[in-house]
Amino acid sequence: MALEIQNAIIKLSEGSQTLTFGGPIKQYVAGLTGFNMSYAGGKGHDVQTCSLGLQFNQPIANQLTVKVDARLSDNGGNNLDTPAAWVAIGVLAVVDVDPDNITLKNETGIPSGGRSNGIPLADSTPVLNVAVLSGFDLSYGSGSDHDVQVIDASVSISQDAGTDYVEGEALMKDGGKNSASTAKVDGGALATFKTNAGVVLNPILGKQSTSAITVEMADLVPSGYRLGGTVAVVLTGYQISYGGSTGNDVNTLGAGLIAGGGYDGVWASPGLPTVDGTVVTIPGPQSYMYDLGITNHPQDNEESYVDLMVIGLLLPV
Repeated sequence: MALEIQNAIIKLSEGSQTLTFGGPIKQYVAGLTGFNMSYAGGKGHDVQTCSLGLQFNQPIANQLTVKVDARLSDNGGNNLDTPAAWVAIGVLAVVDVDPDNITLKNETGIPSGGRSNGIPLADSTPVLNVAVLSGFDLSYGSGSDHDVQVIDASVSISQDAGTDYVEGEALMKDGGKNSASTAKVDGGALATFKTNAGVVLNPILGKQSTSAITVEMADLVPSGYRLGGTVAVVLTGYQISYGGSTGNDVNTLGAGLIAGGGYDGVWASPGLPTVDGTVVTIPGPQSYMYDLGITNHPQDNEESYVDLMVIGLLLPV
């Protein structure tokens, strides 16, 4: 068995990207590292639907093709600015041999307040057991659009009798009494079943920063091992809010790892984590939203944040 992590940035104008691994892929789980969506034309609009999903295909044994489906639309013909949109992802895969000490699986269409189909575990007593966010689907409904006060999406894990369930929460509401009639998430499960299964996890919660942060992983690396040179940092949840109880139009929104921009009409550029020894650098963990009106309304940083999971690999020294 070998474990591999790959990170990718997919431009919506390209639609998909194929990742090539070092051997046949036996299991994998993918999560969102970040995303950015805008309306075309540099103006804010109401929102009818805001959604983002990943579709996976294995054209050959050692390749994983990831296709992105995204939508930002109102009820008046305004749609996603595809050339400005991007999604960053992190993928953990088992290659060559499928062991009995890890379970990786993505699930889609999980209703807010509900849970996924059951994911059979390799063992009933996991040592590590977490969920990662891989998509969301929010809509006020057919023929209806409204302003936005807050958008959020998150996943968590529950276990029952040797089966995992990804549980979801999602919300989009305006400054009045209107909430999304469709509120779903996509998520993945990551479970390991022995103390050293080659994976280390570090949750980073409630971050909102335009600057990079560093995370020390040394306490998670046992003697005789080192942290692999590639890590994934993926969303487990996010919240974007204008604050208070007032809704506004939206021009651009996004969340995750942002290397630059993401505010006041400056297009955001995606970021990916880097590793130096046992220190992981995470560029700009934040969520953002702004309308580009006559008086620009940005997100309220006290009520906007991202929750992240750092996924690393242990390698023998």
